[in-house]
Amino acid sequence: MYKTIGDLDSSIHYLSKALFLGDPKYKQKQITWKDIKALEIENSDNQLFVYLGPLADRFAQRFSIQGGSTEDLKRALYLYQQTDQQLFNYSLMANDEASLNFLGEIVAKFYPNAIQTSFQIYDITRKTQLIEQASYFLERMKSFSLYRDIYTSKNI
Repeated sequence: MYKTIGDLDSSIHYLSKALFLGDPKYKQKQITWKDIKALEIENSDNQLFVYLGPLADRFAQRFSIQGGSTEDLKRALYLYQQTDQQLFNYSLMANDEASLNFLGEIVAKFYPNAIQTSFQIYDITRKTQLIEQASYFLERMKSFSLYRDIYTSKNI
């Protein structure tokens, strides 16, 4: 909703809060970037990618639309990397067509944004590892699509 009305700061705030739902010590606390980085995303059983991807998108949009700092892009890239790991973990557990279709919808929106952000940071820094990161995201997107297609064709 906040994205729709252009309030990216509020959108970032509420998506950040959503990452900590159910944790009483964060109920009244303002979530900081340090809190987000300390979150054990990689080993989480939760499907945090549902919040991480959109949160990364908001940081990238804040840079693009509101002329945010390069720190917004770096945060977006970090969140895209964490989301990628979460999506991979979820794909290992996805063993039915509905789960794979759900994953496919997320992948179709997620990876193009992650690739674009990698290139945006490359344009600013000229660090070649960002080209490698963009290529990694592209290959990961293709592998998810291929996996879903193979799984669904096997079950026709």
